[in-house]
Amino acid sequence: MPGTAVFLSPLQVDTPYLLRRLADRTGVLRENVLIVTVLTTDLPRVPAAQRLTMREIAPGFYRVLVHYGFMQTPHVPVALRLAQEAGYNIDVEDAVFFLGRVTLVPAEKVAGMPMWMKKLFSLMSHNAQTAADFYNLPPDQVIELGIQLEI
Repeated sequence: MPGTAVFLSPLQVDTPYLLRRLADRTGVLRENVLIVTVLTTDLPRVPAAQRLTMREIAPGFYRVLVHYGFMQTPHVPVALRLAQEAGYNIDVEDAVFFLGRVTLVPAEKVAGMPMWMKKLFSLMSHNAQTAADFYNLPPDQVIELGIQLEI
């Protein structure tokens, strides 16, 4: 299908579960697929010229590492525009960003911690900032697929 799909992943070397699952279930992928991992360095700032490391895995499939310093706020769409400027056929303005989301559900049958602690942990997880907000993704271009995990 025409366009660009961006899968954010903490993994630097494997195919994200969400990408595999989507490909298996729908049988459809965009013509350009980017697997993006955002890394924070020990330096306060990373210059824009060193922000992006990109390699082609297969035709239309790219592994992208985005580097930020610990004092910088990640902005993935701006970082991906650097790839556009470098000549890659990526349409950031029309890209679809796929994110996985885990919802923690306290369960009596899962041992390990007291129920009050499970509920507190679940509440804190629910109130955490979303990945879409943290990475400054445009809300109208984000698709979140989630699972529930009993704790």
